[in-house]
Amino acid sequence: MSDQRAVEVGRVARAHGLRGEIRVRVHNPESTILDTVEVVWLECPGEPRKRRSIVSRRYIGRHVALKLEGVSDRDHAESLVGARILVSRDELPELEEDEYYHVDLLGSSVHDAEGKSIGRIASIYAAGAHDVFVVERDGGGELLVPVVTRFVRDIDLAARRVTLAPLSEIEALMSDGDEV
Repeated sequence: MSDQRAVEVGRVARAHGLRGEIRVRVHNPESTILDTVEVVWLECPGEPRKRRSIVSRRYIGRHVALKLEGVSDRDHAESLVGARILVSRDELPELEEDEYYHVDLLGSSVHDAEGKSIGRIASIYAAGAHDVFVVERDGGGELLVPVVTRFVRDIDLAARRVTLAPLSEIEALMSDGDEV
C-alpha cells in the first residue's frame, strides 16, 4: 500500500491480556473504521509496514482491543506498542460535501482573510461540538482555532490551504471567553 493510499487511524497503546491482543487508541474516538475493515497495516519505527488480518475486535472504554493474525502472545503484542495502525484510503467511507478527513488537512498552510500566512495545521482534535485546529504559528507558538464558520472561512483541500477570519477577530473573540 503506497503512502498516498495509507491513512493512519490510530496507534497501539498497549498489550492487552496474555494471548496477543493489542489496545488501539483511535485518533477519532467517533470513528467506526475498525469495525468494518478486515485488514490493517502495522508500521513500527525502522521496520517495513506489515499487513495483518483482524481476527477479533471489541471495545474497552475508548480503546479498541484487536486480535491480529500472527500476534499470538503478550511479548509480541508489547513489541508493537507505539506502532501506527493504518488502513487503505479505499476503505474509508465516502464524505459528504464540506466534510474532510483530518489526515488531509494536517500540514496545510493557514492564512488570514487578507492572505497573510499564519502557519500550518499541526494537529486537530475533537472538542465536543466541533473540531479544533492546532496551528503552529510562523515564528513560534500555537493558535487554537475552533472549526466553525465564524473563524474558518475556507478549506481548500486541493491547495492544502485554510483561510481564517482576520486574526485580530479570532484572538479578540477567544480572549473575551465568548462561547463558540
